[in-house]
Amino acid sequence: MGIPSPEIRRRFVLTARAMDRLTLERCLDRARNRELAVALASLRYGERQELLGCLSPTRARRIREEMAYHSTLRISDGDYEMAMQRMVDNLAPGPPGRLRGYVRPVSRRRPL
Repeated sequence: MGIPSPEIRRRFVLTARAMDRLTLERCLDRARNRELAVALASLRYGERQELLGCLSPTRARRIREEMAYHSTLRISDGDYEMAMQRMVDNLAPGPPGRLRGYVRPVSRRRPL
């Protein structure tokens, strides 16, 4: 599994903890499952559980399933970094950032 820089992980957690719960719930609900799963997968267990607790039980289950799926993929470090940065931007005050994005697994195709 790729790992985003400690600095961006710290910013994500500190930004989330600084928000009131309702605003945090709204921001996390706007995020795509795939990017949220990739971002949460790189956090420590306690931090991950804290943020998953802000989601509905159904959405939290889907995010956990997505994290399990992502653990079987080869995702580049750049994609982990991008997903975490998008989550930090999503939590920033002001209008929501561009939430478009797609985490692309690295191809496992063998050369001919």
